[in-house]
Amino acid sequence: MSAEPVRLRAFDMLLAVADGAALDSELDGALEDMRAAGGSRQERVFLAELVRGTLQWQARYDHVIDTLATRKPPADPRLRSLLRLSLHQLLGMDGVPARATIHQAGELCRARLPARLVGFVNGLLQGARRGLRPRDDLAAPERQRLLRAMFAELEGDGAAWLAAWHSLPRWLVERWLCHWEPATVGAVCGATNQRPAVAFRVLEGTEPRAAARGLDTAGCPVAVGEDPRSLVCLDRPGRRAIARALAQEPGLIVQDPTVQQATNWLLGAVPDGDEPLLDLCAAPGGKTARLAAAHPGITPLVAVDNKAARLARLSWAAKRIESRPVSVVLADGMRPPFGDGSFGAVMVDGPCSGTGVLRHHPDGRWQLAPDTPGRNGIVLLELARRAAGLLRPGGALLYATCSLEPEENEQVIGALLHAVPELVPAADDLGRWQRRWLPGQAPGDGFYAARLRRGTAS
Repeated sequence: MSAEPVRLRAFDMLLAVADGAALDSELDGALEDMRAAGGSRQERVFLAELVRGTLQWQARYDHVIDTLATRKPPADPRLRSLLRLSLHQLLGMDGVPARATIHQAGELCRARLPARLVGFVNGLLQGARRGLRPRDDLAAPERQRLLRAMFAELEGDGAAWLAAWHSLPRWLVERWLCHWEPATVGAVCGATNQRPAVAFRVLEGTEPRAAARGLDTAGCPVAVGEDPRSLVCLDRPGRRAIARALAQEPGLIVQDPTVQQATNWLLGAVPDGDEPLLDLCAAPGGKTARLAAAHPGITPLVAVDNKAARLARLSWAAKRIESRPVSVVLADGMRPPFGDGSFGAVMVDGPCSGTGVLRHHPDGRWQLAPDTPGRNGIVLLELARRAAGLLRPGGALLYATCSLEPEENEQVIGALLHAVPELVPAADDLGRWQRRWLPGQAPGDGFYAARLRRGTAS
């Protein structure tokens, strides 16, 4: 028997991502190819879980590999990827027979690696099966208990244990431990692996209860929280159900619950009146839609992005907004094609490390480096300075990132206030002008936001 095509494709995708390919585009292309070739939905779901789950938990599986190996594993990154892929089937997935997993690992090894490694692969996986999954019907909680016992030796080193168990870069866990208490860091680490809920935002001008009924009809039953315009799906709908719901109701967008809260708070600083508004890093367009719907007018809202490929999604979002015209512009936020003092409010949600949204991007955690936040902070500060120059007197600068790192958040805002004396904090009724939402405490993703206002030079 040869290697099964789905497992073979998953293995090849893992190697491609390790070489720098983008996971989302690789996976989207593979799933579309399978759909066109008549592949079943079950096969497509299996492929997606193989790839995403293996990447998400790779540090956990690396600890298992290093613990179970009776000799030092050969230094071949392809072998490591094969073992991770197989361990995910054994330890992280239900309904995958252990015997088939181990047999297919051998076939994959023969197809892609030197045949002499088959014995090593088989021996390690058989050890994992005996110690961690002695029966195929072993319940997931019992598998977790057996697996966690393998990590007990690390519990004296908090950073090592958190990094290995929650599958995160150790340097990232160590920097979080410098900022927050261990219990908080543990909650943040745990949240990075929770499956995100799908949430919708009901835009102003659309009745929330009617939107909820429409979502139910489209196959996306929702629960309504404290904010009646925030609708969270009770289960996880497929892409087609989401697309059907959005097509039926233009007054809906998909937006994380934390981002909804943060955007509500940011929009509270926008000046009243029909002021020109700018979203400087606008794609995919969720905040553009919120800004336009919350502040209707006849003056166009300008939405800018510097990637032509992202403009299609941005234009699609703009067409859903009836309360205010939106002008979509391809431009570089570092060199915005607008005059100083052109806008009453500018939103900057710039490029960042994304450490608040790691659960959405299982490959993202492995693409970061210790100097990533600092390098991003330089870019973000310059973007914010450019945005400040575009503000009219009294105008609001709305700054946001999906990062948890001070270099991309508080340090940027501190440097900006020093560099542009005309900017002052725009506090809310509780005196807050900058806020952070942490995963594990927030209703959704991690996020940071700050509100500033342009006064007059002293």
